[in-house]
Amino acid sequence: MLGRGFRPEEDSVPGRDAVVIVSYEAWVNLFHSETSVLGRRIWLSGHPFTIVGVTPESFTGLETFVRPAFYVPLMMSAVLEKHPNRQFLNKRDRFEMEVNGRLKPGVARSTAEAELAAFAKNLATAYPASHRERGMTTLTEFEERVKGSPPDAAMVAMLMAIVALVMLIACANVANLLLARGRARAREVAVRLAMGANRGRLFRQLFTESLLLALVGCGLGVALGYLGIRAFAGVPLVGDVPIYVDVWLDRRVLIFSVAVALLSAVIFGVVPALRSLRPDLVGALKAGELEDHSRRSRWFGRHALVAGQLALSCVLLVAAAMAIAGVKGSLLQDPGFRRANILTAMASPFVAGYDEPQTRRFYDLWLQRSREIPGVRAAALTSALPTANSGIDFDGLIPEGYALRPNEKSVTVFATTVSDGYFEVFDIPMVAGRAFTSTDTRDKPPVAIVNDVFAQKVWPNQNPIGRRFRRESEAQLYEVIGVAKRSRYLFISEGPTAAVYYPAAQRNRTQLKLLVRTDGDPLAAVTPVREVLRGLDANLPLQNVRTMEDYHQKRTVAIVNLLVGTVGTLGLCGLLLALIGLYGVMAYSVSRRTREIGIRMAIGAGESGIVALVMKQGGIIALVGTLIGLLLSLAATPLLQGALLGLAVAHPLVYVAVPLLLLLCAAAACWWPARRAARVAPVQALRCE
Repeated sequence: MLGRGFRPEEDSVPGRDAVVIVSYEAWVNLFHSETSVLGRRIWLSGHPFTIVGVTPESFTGLETFVRPAFYVPLMMSAVLEKHPNRQFLNKRDRFEMEVNGRLKPGVARSTAEAELAAFAKNLATAYPASHRERGMTTLTEFEERVKGSPPDAAMVAMLMAIVALVMLIACANVANLLLARGRARAREVAVRLAMGANRGRLFRQLFTESLLLALVGCGLGVALGYLGIRAFAGVPLVGDVPIYVDVWLDRRVLIFSVAVALLSAVIFGVVPALRSLRPDLVGALKAGELEDHSRRSRWFGRHALVAGQLALSCVLLVAAAMAIAGVKGSLLQDPGFRRANILTAMASPFVAGYDEPQTRRFYDLWLQRSREIPGVRAAALTSALPTANSGIDFDGLIPEGYALRPNEKSVTVFATTVSDGYFEVFDIPMVAGRAFTSTDTRDKPPVAIVNDVFAQKVWPNQNPIGRRFRRESEAQLYEVIGVAKRSRYLFISEGPTAAVYYPAAQRNRTQLKLLVRTDGDPLAAVTPVREVLRGLDANLPLQNVRTMEDYHQKRTVAIVNLLVGTVGTLGLCGLLLALIGLYGVMAYSVSRRTREIGIRMAIGAGESGIVALVMKQGGIIALVGTLIGLLLSLAATPLLQGALLGLAVAHPLVYVAVPLLLLLCAAAACWWPARRAARVAPVQALRCE
């Protein structure tokens, strides 16, 4: 928007061209939209950079949920990332970069993959140590997002499927309404045809009415969708970096909505329109109606649509009930770690250019002096907070005495780096052995703590203390000195997961979080912790200060409740639409059977008998739809459990309570038309012609 982009020569020499492009959002918030920002110098990670441009407002970066504030040339990465183990430009075994490209016009994807395959083969020949088992492939942007986060992709697919079910229920309602309206207009259509009207013209009229209905519904849906999007966009997401739910209404969404509305009008408007154009002219002109009372016609018409609505509604309610049951169980269970009276904070010494010894000394002093703050019961350092879904590593371990399965190179576990005092801060009990102490330093043999899931999986019914393993990427052996009780690591709903803890004093540290457990309000320790940090380095800011309870509520509970609330709301929408459809069919059926009901009452039928007659008809429809829905729900249970990130629980009570609830609601929907039928006066009913 302002200035220029990077020049090719600015990305050719490491560390030479300290230029930066500022995002539009940072330009507005940090530089007050000043056009004189070009040429200004700012400091990033202790190094001066010159601003050469500002991005357009529409460009928010290549990440889905993260919006960068600054962009620098790749060759300046060594200035920003000073840790020697992360200098990927100088180390061929560091595969941390993603290549984003655009195919030239007319070039097929297969051609690009062939070129990349040849390129990878040449690298493997030139550098066998690092590239022997590595190849290259291409992914579209959509494929990369799906592959990068399969749980998110499964959840989105599940939500889209639920939305599609709700829409099918709504469309079935519209089809029923149009079918009933066509029957009610039988005399009108018959008169028009008898006077010589063209069937094609009548079809266009009826189809235009259904099309207008679809477009009006589409407009209202877009308006409601806009309100829903605003509600979703306002949900805060907690993380180590600012996270954005970038949801908005754009041209593609509007086109999609209109296309779906038109498609629904075609599918669910054509059939009723065609049926309306095939009346019995003589019967319609005589009686003013044309009603096929055959059982086959009813069950392959409106009754089938209502039964289908109830079946889909049953699937939605089962999904919602499974999610609610799973979330309730997960949130009520002990997550395995303490949340109360714990303060979390972070500082980034590597940003200030600290090398490894300086970083180690900084964290040691910060931890030691934080423990001396009055009111602090315990303090520790960790690379990842529980259920944070960030900062935790995946390690491949090769344990001694464990037989790997075929095609299994190692045992994959969650790995966290922690200091002594970590298990005391979080009240994580030790099942066996001991926790880390200040004596577990770099000059001592490498040690580790595993959780009870790992111990039982690798060394079942054996004493794991003293056992050893090595990491897949290292040759040195780690000795197990303790077994901790398992807790939650990524998700509150995750199952038993193997995990390992490494002592911070024995590993290189670039980014650790401080944990402070207090006797009282943890927020009272914010100022003392900040003062301690200021005494160590006044240029380092205190970042991401929050209580563990607040973090847990916003990061875990709020997001889970949002997901379950969405599924539950869609389920209730489906139920409401299905009940409206059932009520409409029963009310229509009663209005068409007014003469029959009058005759029954004239020859002695009581009100209870008429109510039972109508309730039986609606009950059969509801029972058939519910049974079909129950079978579909049982078949879809594995898909629901996978899509809801383990939050869905297939409790047997769900498959009993949901059908009963659906049948009770269906009975209530049939009750009012039945009562109205029972109150029909026989004389008025017989005079209705």
